[in-house]
Amino acid sequence: MRGELNELQALFLKDFPFAYYIHCLAHRLELALISAAKEVCYVHQFFSKLTLIVIVVTVSPKCHDQLRVAQASNVANLIANDQIVTELCQGLMKTGKSFTYHLIDRLIRLVLTLPVLTVTIERSFSAMNIVKNRLRNKIEDEILTNCLLIYIEKIAERFDTDSIINEFYDIKNRWSQVEEKKNVHTKETSELVPAAKDRTFKAPENNAFGQSFRDYDIESERQKSVEEFYKLQHINQTYDFVKKMREHYKKLDKAEMSIWECCELLNEVVDDSDPDLDEPQIQHLLQTAEAIRKDYPNEDWLHLTALIHDLGKILHLPQFGELPQWAVVGDTFPVGCAFDEKNVHHKYFKKNPDSKNPAYNTKEGVYSKGCGLDNVLMSWGHDDYMYMVAKENGTTLPSPGLFIIRYHSFYPLHKEGAYTHLMSEEDFENLKWLHIFNKYDLYSKSKVLVDVEKVKPYYQSLIDKYFPAKLKW
Repeated sequence: MRGELNELQALFLKDFPFAYYIHCLAHRLELALISAAKEVCYVHQFFSKLTLIVIVVTVSPKCHDQLRVAQASNVANLIANDQIVTELCQGLMKTGKSFTYHLIDRLIRLVLTLPVLTVTIERSFSAMNIVKNRLRNKIEDEILTNCLLIYIEKIAERFDTDSIINEFYDIKNRWSQVEEKKNVHTKETSELVPAAKDRTFKAPENNAFGQSFRDYDIESERQKSVEEFYKLQHINQTYDFVKKMREHYKKLDKAEMSIWECCELLNEVVDDSDPDLDEPQIQHLLQTAEAIRKDYPNEDWLHLTALIHDLGKILHLPQFGELPQWAVVGDTFPVGCAFDEKNVHHKYFKKNPDSKNPAYNTKEGVYSKGCGLDNVLMSWGHDDYMYMVAKENGTTLPSPGLFIIRYHSFYPLHKEGAYTHLMSEEDFENLKWLHIFNKYDLYSKSKVLVDVEKVKPYYQSLIDKYFPAKLKW
């Protein structure tokens, strides 16, 4: 802001007192670094001496040439280091460690993208200088805008429209956005649309009983049993009950078996809280896993998470305590704080002893805002049990996988948006994956059964990858 446009910010504020001045991202980062550096004595001294060195070098041609030679070697080293950092970033993603060490992954991405971002911004200023040079320094804003639009269009001629569409077409979760555009353009690209339809999961309108999914208001015999289930659950799931169950089952002394053996046990379980399906649970697991596998072929941890997310329902079987259904299945919710009205059949919480305890009936209860869901006790059931089994047996599933296992029945959160005040930053990141998973968990239920023996070898390979051969339950 020098020369004829000096104090441009002041001129704007004079005419528009409510205007807010914002630096571009690169400049804001630079200003933040400068401000922070001034507070550190050694850093401030370093840059002061560096400024002096730059002045000395620039006035001496000999020093300038020597610096150029040294800089050439330094640039080669930087390129080599950048390749190492790039390989590290790719390695974190391929191994799934980017979810475990998400802050390190974010830092590496910042290191890799910041130079590109800065160059992109400076390139835009360079483009403006081509149009508004010293000979045309007094060009009016309207003419300048029109000239820049023409210049941008000139650059855009290098790109083929179909290549842009195809690039978006190949990105997951964007099939619906691209499908209409591809029909408008060339005949060749429109032929790809059926493939997109095949690979995109579309939620059916009705469940296996011909009714809307998760509709708890329709009058039917099954709906009556579902409501009775939630009545018992809401009355009996207390803070003390959950602590007692966690203390009892964390011993993991009920059985020792493999993941697949546990899957086969689920043939004996039918979920009374589910208004959408009455098939054996192993079919629901495979239906969910296969639907995700079709749309997310590279996320094998998500395939396995879908397969095992309901294994905790074995708590209903005699050898695992034969807990009543209200202590095994159904929507989950936090205990130790007020019961949110977005819980299904909320009216039955009035008979829960915790609702009369002053320590438990405030919004935060025994917790604090932003404490993180890891520090919150959830109503006891198959979600928390399976999460406990996976953690204690040393699974290598990434953080989003464990989050899905523990909170996939937490519908008041991921469907209604309740209890977000208890979430941490990591919880919000993992919630994105839970939203993806939930669509398949809820809408893949059908009467069309999966051939278990056909898909078993694939899922057994994933079990071997992420779990030990035998687990304690």
